[in-house]
Amino acid sequence: MLTHINENVRRLRQITATQAAILLAGLNPIKTKTLYDVEPDKKNEVNEILTVILQAISLQEFKVKDAWGEFIYDLSLVTEKISLTDKSHNNANLVTEANFSPKDFWPWAITNGYIDPKAFPEEHLTIDTPSIKPHNSTDLSDLLTTQTGSVDLIKQLASEKAKNEQLSQEIEGTRQQRNHFQNELKKYAEELATTIQELEKVKNAMVKLREESIHGKEKQSILSIIGVMAIERYKIPIHDARMKNVNDLLEDLQLFGVPLDPDTVRKFLRMAASVVEPV
Repeated sequence: MLTHINENVRRLRQITATQAAILLAGLNPIKTKTLYDVEPDKKNEVNEILTVILQAISLQEFKVKDAWGEFIYDLSLVTEKISLTDKSHNNANLVTEANFSPKDFWPWAITNGYIDPKAFPEEHLTIDTPSIKPHNSTDLSDLLTTQTGSVDLIKQLASEKAKNEQLSQEIEGTRQQRNHFQNELKKYAEELATTIQELEKVKNAMVKLREESIHGKEKQSILSIIGVMAIERYKIPIHDARMKNVNDLLEDLQLFGVPLDPDTVRKFLRMAASVVEPV
């Protein structure tokens, strides 16, 4: 519980939910303005307090000027201003930041046990407190009423605290579930992008293969040229089971920078023999 608050902090006209959480964790929100500025050993405490504050805002436990929430559009996380009175969304799961007047926030913080009321001069604080009638040793009925009211107030505050803790756990569970879904969506998006890239590669390979393929009459024409040149120029009997004079063709291919395996050359010569009639 805070027992002292910096004079300049008390004079602030507006603070954010993050700054309020930083303050309640015992830090100066003027010097430490964002979560990134919080010391590592204080970050968990600040985040826990921030969760409670955002929940209180979503339940409209104190007045705020503006509030923002997170939505998922086209697999992207988008932050937008929201209305706490709009019931089309579950605002308890959406509120991520807000700004408000400190004077509207101090009473809530005191009621929830974060700040000692003595930390404020009267001009900075307006809060409803249970009235206690003066009594003396003979006014036992007033004393009993005052004590009973205090006990009831303590019970009510304890009940509210328990509810806040439960809702805080529910909000944290919802956030973890949201993060899980976002990670899954990101994973599926990456897999889809990879699949699209693979399909594009297959498509390009098929187009290239189609362009490089030789079919029908064109293939027969090329084989005819190969067969005639082999017979006339290199005197290779392409129709014989054992082809002779293939070495001359292999040497010329090597000479022109087209080295081919002998078996490959014989394969194409046999194909040419299928389209060129023996003389």
